Amino acid sequence: MPHSPRPSAKPVPWQLQVFRVSVRKREKWSWVTRALRDHGLPRGQCLDIGCGVGTLSILLEKAGGAWTFLEPEREAAAEAAKILRGSVRTELLHAAGFPAASFALVTAFDVLEHVPDPTALLTEIARVLEPGGFFLATTPAAGEGNYLWRSLGERAFGITKESHGHVVEGFSKQALQPLLRDVGLHATVLEPFSKFFTEAVELAYNGAYFLNNARRQQTTGYNLALSPASSADVRRHAWAFPLLRVAAPFLRGISLLDGVLPLGPGYEYGIVAMKPYAGRAPGNE
Repeated sequence: MPHSPRPSAKPVPWQLQVFRVSVRKREKWSWVTRALRDHGLPRGQCLDIGCGVGTLSILLEKAGGAWTFLEPEREAAAEAAKILRGSVRTELLHAAGFPAASFALVTAFDVLEHVPDPTALLTEIARVLEPGGFFLATTPAAGEGNYLWRSLGERAFGITKESHGHVVEGFSKQALQPLLRDVGLHATVLEPFSKFFTEAVELAYNGAYFLNNARRQQTTGYNLALSPASSADVRRHAWAFPLLRVAAPFLRGISLLDGVLPLGPGYEYGIVAMKPYAGRAPGNE
């Protein structure tokens, strides 16, 4: 009896190809994974704000929960919609019209620094969270000695906060705590990650990609070509991926030095905040 042909392997989405060779993205996902596990998440209805091209979003979907995604940049949203099962909406949160207490989990990775009024965004996040629901976020740290690689990136490559589309450089711990408290969210985790060596690797990656595209003017990126932003970008740089896959373990090894040589604070904050139940003090849920 003739054997049936095996189905061809499903192509790996370009977003995951980039993820696998990015030390910083893997470091971020490692933090997210720990935060989700420690809080019994994800579960129920979940919302991801600013999903971008869907790199972390596809991993969130695989972790559980029923997800809705928001991404106002239409090109990025179109890329995300190709790989995500949940609805991808090209709206800002305040225009989406979600009822109060709609979600058990809201995530916003590297979003707060992009908005002119983070208090307004956090107020709306608190509104759409159900009591006992969680808000997970990451945002760059600022004002706490994280200057070396940022200064070098600006001087050597012209990579400024505007290159990343940031309204502000980031937030200090002292700024984040009242921001969350004033909108009724109780911070359970507020910790730095992505430290000295991880950021050195990321700067080298971003700088090389930025200079290559500045010289060739080859990108469809919406983020000034600091990393691939579309399948077209990945195809143009297909030659680099075998090299990056070979280099990835070595670069990851450099990043792991942050665990044994803690040179300064982290360049990003990981945030977990809870919406308390009505009439119950934070910490007594």
